[in-house]
Amino acid sequence: MEHKDTKYKIRDIATSLYQGTKFDKWTGEVEWSKRGKTWIELEELKIHLKHLEENRIQLSPLWEIVEIKKKKEISCYPVSVFSTKRKSLI
Repeated sequence: MEHKDTKYKIRDIATSLYQGTKFDKWTGEVEWSKRGKTWIELEELKIHLKHLEENRIQLSPLWEIVEIKKKKEISCYPVSVFSTKRKSLI
């Protein structure tokens, strides 16, 4: 049985701020704050990142996904692992 005590956030490595769900379609600026949005399901987070890319907002190499379990950070990894953009081999 899967435990629902794991949550996810997107953090900007440079500022240590967390991403929210809002963004400006014209400027490509996303919302950042000290608390940010917490995603309960990893699939919801992937949908959010896909939505950003569909709106031509590039995922930054300075963003990382923070995995939190029982209010303790357990691992971090680059946001780009969920990018829907395919890297060219050329």
